[in-house]
Amino acid sequence: IGSSIDGTTGENFRCGDFGRGGVNNRAPGAWYTVVGNGRIFEASTCFGATDFGTAIQVLAGPCDGLSCVANAGSISDSECGDTQASRARWQTANGQLYHILVFSRNNGDTGSFAILVRDIEGPSNARCRRAQSLPLNGAEPLSGSTENGLERSNFRCGDFGLGGVNNVAPGVWYTVVGNGNTFEVDTCADATDFGTAVQVLSGPCNNLACVGSAGSSSDASCNNAFASRVQWNTVEGQLYNIFIFGRNSGSFGNF
Repeated sequence: IGSSIDGTTGENFRCGDFGRGGVNNRAPGAWYTVVGNGRIFEASTCFGATDFGTAIQVLAGPCDGLSCVANAGSISDSECGDTQASRARWQTANGQLYHILVFSRNNGDTGSFAILVRDIEGPSNARCRRAQSLPLNGAEPLSGSTENGLERSNFRCGDFGLGGVNNVAPGVWYTVVGNGNTFEVDTCADATDFGTAVQVLSGPCNNLACVGSAGSSSDASCNNAFASRVQWNTVEGQLYNIFIFGRNSGSFGNF
C-alpha cells in the first residue's frame, strides 16, 4: 500500500493529450519502477485501500528526460467498480525500465492507495501489426473482445463535434482490403455488450491516418445502444486498419 506525499508536481507534466483522455500531474504523487518483459503490463489502483481519485502516468527514459507511454485518470468497468481507481495498460519492451507515477486526478488532493502491476495475456490482435483479417460480406458477424487489449495513446480520429472519437480504452485490430466501393463496419450485433467506438485508418502501423470514426450508431437498422457504425469510400487494393475499443475511459467488453 502506498501513500501520496507532499512534493513538487513534476512541473505539471502532461502524459497524453489533455482534454482527450490525457492526464496532467497537478497533485503530489509517489513513484514506482518496473522492468518490461515484452508482454502487456497493467498498473491498477482498483483496491479497497484506495481512498481518493487516483491518476496514473507510465513513462520511459531517464528521470530528466521522461516520455509518456500510457496514462489513466479513471476506470469504468464492472470488474473494478471503484470510482476512485485508475488502470493503465501498455505494451512493454523486454528489459526496458518504466516509471509509474500515482497521483490525484484533482488539484492538490492526497490520500492512500494500493497499486498492483501485472502482466496479462492480451488478445492475439491487440496490436496493429497483428491485426486479424476481416472477411468481406461475411455470412455471420465476427465475435471479439477488447478485454486485456491496448490503448492507442489517445489517438484522435475525426473532428470532435462531427462524430470524431479518440481512443481512451483498450481495443483490438482488424484489417480489410478496399475494392473501390463504399464499405461499412458496425458492431450492431446482439453480442455487443458495452459501448463501442470504431476507428478506420490507412497507412503503415507506425504512421496511421484517420479515414473515419464513430462513437455511436443512430439509425433504425441498428437497434443496439452499445453499437457504432462507420462508412467510408475505399480505394481498390488499399489496406485499411479497423480499431474497435470502448467509448468510455477504461471500458471493455464483447462485441
